[in-house]
Amino acid sequence: MTSARFSSQNIVFELFRQITQRFDELVAEECINMIIAELGGIRVTVPSQEHIYRQDRNLKIRNLFNGANISELALRFELSVTQIRRIVNKG
Repeated sequence: MTSARFSSQNIVFELFRQITQRFDELVAEECINMIIAELGGIRVTVPSQEHIYRQDRNLKIRNLFNGANISELALRFELSVTQIRRIVNKG
């Protein structure tokens, strides 16, 4: 899908088409029906892959942080010590 704005109906049809290309039509229909059952009628903002990646990375950093390994985490995750401090202090 592109970043162009779609109507809700077009998004559902495009999602169905893409799922059908990867799986069979029955699986695609079941997936779409589950999405509609859970989210039908409400406005949903879908986060970017980058946002999801950062959330996951930050959670890993918080879980690995032991109070004395900021420099090690900075090297491992290719971030600055300041960035690591911000991440662990937010948690």
